[in-house]
Amino acid sequence: MDYATLYISDPSIIGSKVLDTMPEILSYNSKSDNHHVLGMTLRLKAANIDCNFMVNSELENHLNGLSNFVSGSIAEGVDLSYSLSRVSQVRMAMGCCIDPGFDSEGEILNFIKHYSRTLNSLLFYDSTLFDYDLQILATLK
Repeated sequence: MDYATLYISDPSIIGSKVLDTMPEILSYNSKSDNHHVLGMTLRLKAANIDCNFMVNSELENHLNGLSNFVSGSIAEGVDLSYSLSRVSQVRMAMGCCIDPGFDSEGEILNFIKHYSRTLNSLLFYDSTLFDYDLQILATLK
């Protein structure tokens, strides 16, 4: 199992209007309790991706931690103010559990990157935060 997180500034665009345009997705379904949508499951040829929406009450603290990560791990040549501004615009964090994990052909990682670009989101995986255009903003490497 591998993990990635998408940090989304406009959560209204993560639904069927976008999902239906992505040919890699064979099917998808939402996960909810009686009152809230909790996430969704995406079924691809090579993996299932369980997408979990962070609870709003936890988002502020999580984003403070992400801002601290960015401040302490900014990539060379990247504008810290821009990176922190991008983080401040996040309205939803979507944690992705990828089962069985990233494949050796790179199909799943390419899908995650494509989805991130489509959502204009930040992408965190492998100890690295990427902008919507996949520029590295911050990394522990």
